[in-house]
Amino acid sequence: MPHTPIFIHVGFTNTGTTSLQQNFFAARDDIFFAGEPYGERGGIFTGIKSFEDFKFDTSHFERQCRELIHAKSEGRPIVISDENLCDTPQLHFGPYAAPRDVIGLRLHHFFPSAKIIFTIRDQRQYAMSAYFNLKRNSAFFDNMPIPEFSTWLNAMLFRERSHFMQNLDFMEMINFYSSLFGKENICILPLEILLVDGVNVYLRRLCDFMGLPFSDAKIGNYQEICNRRMSKRRELVAEMLHDDRFSRFYAELREYMQPDRLDAFLDIGPRASIDMQAADEEKIRHRVGMGNWLLAREFDLDLRRYGYPMADDDDFTERQLSVARQELEFQGDIDRLIQAPRGRELVALRQAAEIARLRVLATELMTVRRSPVWRTVERLDRMRRFLLRVPASAQH
Repeated sequence: MPHTPIFIHVGFTNTGTTSLQQNFFAARDDIFFAGEPYGERGGIFTGIKSFEDFKFDTSHFERQCRELIHAKSEGRPIVISDENLCDTPQLHFGPYAAPRDVIGLRLHHFFPSAKIIFTIRDQRQYAMSAYFNLKRNSAFFDNMPIPEFSTWLNAMLFRERSHFMQNLDFMEMINFYSSLFGKENICILPLEILLVDGVNVYLRRLCDFMGLPFSDAKIGNYQEICNRRMSKRRELVAEMLHDDRFSRFYAELREYMQPDRLDAFLDIGPRASIDMQAADEEKIRHRVGMGNWLLAREFDLDLRRYGYPMADDDDFTERQLSVARQELEFQGDIDRLIQAPRGRELVALRQAAEIARLRVLATELMTVRRSPVWRTVERLDRMRRFLLRVPASAQH
C-alpha cells in the first residue's frame, strides 16, 4: 500500500496562515485538507491541543485519525493547517492550551512521517499584528481594553515565556519540531517572500516542498491576504467599547444598520498602525536576533534581505561565534544520529557529552556572568536543554 504524504502547517499566527488555508489548501482538489476549519475532525485536534495527559485517550484519537483522516483521504496527500498548534489563541478568555512540546509530541505520535510547514514573519510586524488582533478580539469578544503597544510589549517580553508572545523567537519551536520530525522534513516559509518576490515564488516554494504540481493557473486562486489588520475605524470603536454608554449605543447602531453593513463600514479606510519606538525595536531584536541568525544559517534563508532583526557577525566575539557554530553542529549531529541504527541510544550519549562540555564552559564564564558572552551562552544553553527533553519524552 503506497504511503500517503502528510503535511502539518503548525504555525505561526499572523503570518498569512488564513490566506494559505482559504486560498490554497482549501482550493486544491489534489490534496485532502483536514483543517482548519476541521469540521467533523475538530474533536481530534481539540483533544491534541487542549486535553491534559490524564484526560487524553490515545486509542480513541488513534481510531478517529484512521477513520476520519486516513480513510477519507483517498490516497491524496493529507494537509493539516492550524496556527494554534504552536501559538495561543489571541483571546483573553480563550480555551486552555496544552504546552507546546506536548502538542508536538502528540502530533508526532499520530503522524510520525509528517512533514512540517512553518510560516514566519519579521517579528516586529508579527508583534504588531498580534497586538491588533488581541486589541480587536478583547474589545469585541471579551469587552476588555488593553494598554498601548509599548506597555503591552514590555509586559510580554518581561517574562521568559509570556502568554501571547511565547513564539517571538521562532527558532525555539522550529528546532523542537526539527528534532522530532527531522530537519529535512521542515519547510520555513517567510511571508516576505510573498510580499517582496510575489505569489508565484511563494507558492512555488511551497509546492516544491509538498511535491505538488505548480502552474500559473493555480495562483489565480490565491487572492489578497485574508484576515487583514483592522482598520482605524474599527480600532477607534475597540478603544471605546468598554465604556458602558458607548457599548449600548454601538449595540443599537448594530441592530439598526445590520451587522454586515456595519462591519463593511468599519472595514473601510486605512489600516491601524503603530509608530514603533526605537527602544521597542531594540527589545525585539535583543530577544530574537540570535534565533534569526541561527535560523538563517541552518535553513539557508536570506532573512537579512527581508529586513529581519538579526544579530550581526560583528556583534559577536570569536567565542560567541564559536558557541553558535557549535550549536549548529550539535543539532546536525543529533539529526544524523536519530536516523541511525540504535539512534536514540547514540543521541543519549551525544547529549551526555554535550552537557559535560556545557558545565565546563559555565565554570569558565562564571566570573563574567553579566557579560554579553555569558548571556549568549546562557540563551543557547536554555535552547539546548529544551531540546534535550525531546528524545526522552518521545520514548514514552
